Amino acid sequence: MMQNEAWQHLINDTVPHELAHIMGYHLGYGMNHGKAWRSICIRLGGTGKRCHNESVTYAKGATFEYTTSTGRKVILSQIRHNRVQIGESVYRWRDGSKIDRACSFKKVA
Repeated sequence: MMQNEAWQHLINDTVPHELAHIMGYHLGYGMNHGKAWRSICIRLGGTGKRCHNESVTYAKGATFEYTTSTGRKVILSQIRHNRVQIGESVYRWRDGSKIDRACSFKKVA
């Protein structure tokens, strides 16, 4: 992401996002993306959004685009791809979608 046009996003939103996790933990709110985290993130200048929409390309190894069980498109690194393919990892999202060995994928970079 640092090599693409997403540099401003990293500075303006990723830094407040991660600092909000640290501050929330030290204030006793935990490390999740709850209401307290969102409030802290916004007060630090971030958007308060849990996820970003920036294009992700991994610098080390290949990049793979998976289609989850619900049709969602997700980018995985070479390491995570390998873990899925050997059955070591399954990735799940709150919306019920997941990535496992049964999911289709293609190499994108």
